[in-house]
Formats: sequence, structure tokens, C-alpha cells
Amino acid sequence: MRKLRKLSLSLLIFSVIISSIIFPSFSYTIENGQAKTKVVKDVDLPSSWAEEEINQASIYGIIEKDLFRDFQRDLTRKDLANIGVTLYEKLTGKIAYLPSSNPFIDTKNEKVLKAYSLKIVQGVGNGKFEPDKKATREHISIVLYNVAKLSKPNLNLNVSTTLNFKDADTIPKYALEPVKYMVHKGIIKGKSNNLLSLNDTSSLEQGIILAKRIYEIILQESGEVGKGFFWKVSGGNSEVYVLGSIHIANNSIYPLNSKMEEMFNKSGYLVLEADVTDIDEDYIRSIAFYNDGSTLKDNISKETYDLFVKKINDMGLNLQAFENMKPWYISMIIDNLGYVEGNYDSDLGIDNYFYNKAVGKKEILEIEGAKFQLDLFNKLSPKVQEEMLMTSLYQSSENKQTGENLQKETLDYLLDLWKRGETSELEKYIGLSSEAESSEFDKIFWHERNKNMTEKIVSYLSDDSKKVYFVIVGAGHLVGETGVIPALQSKGYKVEQIK
Repeated sequence: MRKLRKLSLSLLIFSVIISSIIFPSFSYTIENGQAKTKVVKDVDLPSSWAEEEINQASIYGIIEKDLFRDFQRDLTRKDLANIGVTLYEKLTGKIAYLPSSNPFIDTKNEKVLKAYSLKIVQGVGNGKFEPDKKATREHISIVLYNVAKLSKPNLNLNVSTTLNFKDADTIPKYALEPVKYMVHKGIIKGKSNNLLSLNDTSSLEQGIILAKRIYEIILQESGEVGKGFFWKVSGGNSEVYVLGSIHIANNSIYPLNSKMEEMFNKSGYLVLEADVTDIDEDYIRSIAFYNDGSTLKDNISKETYDLFVKKINDMGLNLQAFENMKPWYISMIIDNLGYVEGNYDSDLGIDNYFYNKAVGKKEILEIEGAKFQLDLFNKLSPKVQEEMLMTSLYQSSENKQTGENLQKETLDYLLDLWKRGETSELEKYIGLSSEAESSEFDKIFWHERNKNMTEKIVSYLSDDSKKVYFVIVGAGHLVGETGVIPALQSKGYKVEQIK
């Protein structure tokens, strides 16, 4: 059992930081007892100029889902209270509570009442809040500043700046400090004719974007951003940045270090292990299912098969849908369903994050490709494939017996290491054996691929075009005896971790 637990942990680490193909750009859902891909329907879209920042706000999880529609409508005082409370709770990890009694006669909205209790909003007098009244740029500045001050009391929000706008002398005294901060930090900008126009109303998408900007600034200045496993590699003709990825994540690692975003923005190429949006489903069916008339039951032991049947029944899935699948593919599905149930998402993985930012703007290159990675799984011996399936099943059995969730514990710990940029701790945690002592699985998925990735990066460094390459591979490939970073150092390149 101890050996199996160690193998389970090893494969869990592998699935999160080694192979990008396990987590394609869809999520699994259960429908009529079968695992199916979840289709994401079109929703109201923000204006083109606002799209990237709205997407960022969504990734950060700082806006309630109810506000992610009808983006061009006017922002109301009720919306602003909602944004303020959600932002406060995200920044502090605390829950905002309702006041002991409702001070308003015109609203019972819980977010308004919580915002009032936090003292980030006020009424308009006579027991009214006017929740549906349009919020102005002045209102937004005050509420967001109040949230920042309340959430991070040790952060110095005092700024010394002169407001060189034609209407600066019309700013009320109570709003002067918040407005100065918002302008100084570049959160709010002047409008046409060198005016701040603080009495102008804003759209919902404008309000969301301002909240997103102050959230980023607060976390950057308090050092609470995702630092990642990030290196600059120099000594060749071109400049290369290498980022170790967590392929599936939650929003705890965001926003990212501004240095990482800056290097990505200046890069000419984004390089990934594989473009998982370009997976041929017909090819998956051709290699992930038995085509010789045999079934899963014919190819694994009775012990493993019995555990498999129990797991499928416990999950409420249709056993028949899995009977012709190979063990490695079933292992992927079971693991992925576990991540979905745990509120982790491949769309929040580092690969997908930068892929979505690069589409249509940068050339995207692949080191391996989806077909290459799928073929690696299919070439595994029947014994190793069964071990993969057994470990996935073992995780769920262990959860029920002990209450332990190995999958969640592993991923949460790796995400924490990634956010802090703790490379040495990552290497210790992986505990990969030397190449000479490695198993079939480790040789194929770790050591051999590490060497191939290193050679590919060397070719980028040799590029005479002098373009900047931004390379993202699973974090586990970067450390250890055959890791990419030590290998590049041994070849004479200068590597510098950026935090």
C-alpha cells in the first residue's frame, strides 16, 4: 500500500506539472451517466477595447458571475456596492457581514447592506440609498479606495501628486484623497479636453476594469502575486524566457508577477509543449480505445477491474461507456473529473492563460504537439497503464477510508510553491530518481522529454532573428538531474530566476 501511495503521488505530480495533454481546453461533465465534454455557450460579450481586462477580472474571481453580462449598461450604485464587497472579500479572505438592522428604506439588497456595514458606501440621506441610481466616476474612486484602505491597512496609500486637470478644483474635499490615488496609480485616467469629469457616469464594464486595476496594484505592492518558476536564459543570439507551468489551477495564483507579464508582452513567440486546442478527436478514439475486439476487462487484473467498476458506479457513470477504453485514458478521465469537482480548471492553467493572451497577437510554436504526447501514453506497456488506472482508483478509495484527499493536497501544495516561486522545494517534493534508476514511466515522460526540450530551447537561443521567445513547459521538467534549467547551465548559458 505504501508503494502504491508513493506511485499515486508521483503520477499526481506528473499530471499537474508534466503533461499538458491531460487537461485539454474543455472540462468534463456528467450527463445521463456518461462523461461528456462541457459545451460553453456564448454569453454577452464586453466591448472589444475592454475584452482583455474583463477576461482578467474573470480569471481573478473578483466579480460575481451575475455581473458578467450586459456589459455596456450603466453601472448602478447597487452594482458598485456589489463590486466593492466582492473585492474586499477576495483581498482579505474574510466574509462581509450584514448590519444588525437595515438603515435604508429603499433596498434590502445584501451586497448594499454589507458594503454599508464595511463603511465603503454611504446612503444619500433620508434613509435612502438609491440603489438603481447611476454611479459616477467619483463614486467609483471613493468606493474602490475605501476597499483598498480597509483591506490592506498596512499598505501606504498616501500619494503626493498634483492633479493637472482643468476641473481639478471642483473635486470635493472628501473625494480628493481617493481621486489622487486613483489618478497617480493610473487606475482612472482623464477624459477629453484634459478633464477628469468625475460626475460622468460609467458603464458596467468600466467599473469592472477599474476594480481589476486596483486589485492588481494592491497585490503587486503587497507582494502577493504569483511569482512562478520563471527564468531568463541568455548567452545566445536570441533572448529566451522559460516558465514552468502548472497545467491546471485555480485563481489563487493570480494575478501574476508584473515582470512575467512584461516579458511576455515583449516576446515575439509563445512556445508551448502542445497546442491542446488542436486535438484530433478521431485520433484520440483510434488510440484510446481497443480496436481488436477486446475490452478493458480482458486487459487488466480482476482486482483492478473490480475497483474500477466500484468507482464508476460510485460516480453514477455508465460502465458500458468505458468498457472499450484503455487504462491510461480512463485514468485521465477519472483524474480530470476529480479536478473539476475540486473547482480546479485547466482554463486557469498557466499554459492556457498565456495561450489565450497570445492568440491573434503572437506566433505560437509547439515543442512536442498533442499527437506526440498522446502517442507517449499509448506506447506505455500494459503493466504501466494498469498502474496509472490503479493509482487513480486508489486516490478515491483512500479518500473514503481516511477522509484524506491526496489529489487536492498535492495540487494545493504545488500551487502554493508556484505562487511563492520555491524552486528548491519543488525539486525536493518531486523526488525524481536518477535517470539510471528510473522506471519506464519516468524515463519516457520525464528524462527523455527533458533532453528534447533542452535541445529545442538551445535552437531558439541560436536564432539569429534576435526575437524574444517565451517558453512554457511543465514545471517538473525544469528541475532535477536532467532538468532543463541545469542542462542549459551545463551548456554554458546564463540562467537567472526572476521573482
